[in-house]
Amino acid sequence: MKNLYSSIQYMAENISSAIVLYSLGKDSTVMLDLFNKFMKGRYTPVFLYYCENLQSKNKVIRYYEKRYNIKIEQYPHYETTYLISREGKNIKRLTMADTFAALRAKYNIEYIALGWEACESLARACMLKTFDNGIDWKYKKLTPLHIWAKKDIDNYIKQNRLILAPEVYSGFRNIDIYKGESLEWLKNNFPDDYQKWVTKYPMAQADFIRWQEYGK
Repeated sequence: MKNLYSSIQYMAENISSAIVLYSLGKDSTVMLDLFNKFMKGRYTPVFLYYCENLQSKNKVIRYYEKRYNIKIEQYPHYETTYLISREGKNIKRLTMADTFAALRAKYNIEYIALGWEACESLARACMLKTFDNGIDWKYKKLTPLHIWAKKDIDNYIKQNRLILAPEVYSGFRNIDIYKGESLEWLKNNFPDDYQKWVTKYPMAQADFIRWQEYGK
């Protein structure tokens, strides 16, 4: 029987500190809880946002800040540069590597933890096999969930009574870039967040109107 905690235990023994990327989804929520249990006081959680101060996100963030007595930092997601460029603005398109470098410099922490799992794809599984029990020593990445299956994630969430982003309970897995049905969900459930989103990204509203007319 596989030891689901072997990687996080190994990291706790060999890594002094880590940045934990927290997206409010299932995988990152489990990872956040693991770091709080095994590396309490030695990790910095960071939420990469697409739009600042959304009520739908802040409610969950505040819950875990209180539950774990931590501060969840917030930093713009690199894909915001793509969304801003769609608005006709001349902006450099950033990559994940650019964001990782910026986070490492900002918090003076080398290792970044990601909720990657081998079960997600063959390519991901092949890559994770090259890691040392979830640690990529060369590129300073940590993947404590690499041997976890989706059922393991679901069981852990239930057993530890973890809460997730509200869209997950409506059947969405990842809707950080709101469009089509997910933008409709946001408008119906969090109208203030919808207004913030289309104010920051006016092209999203144009796409939404086009989707309502032709995409359904």
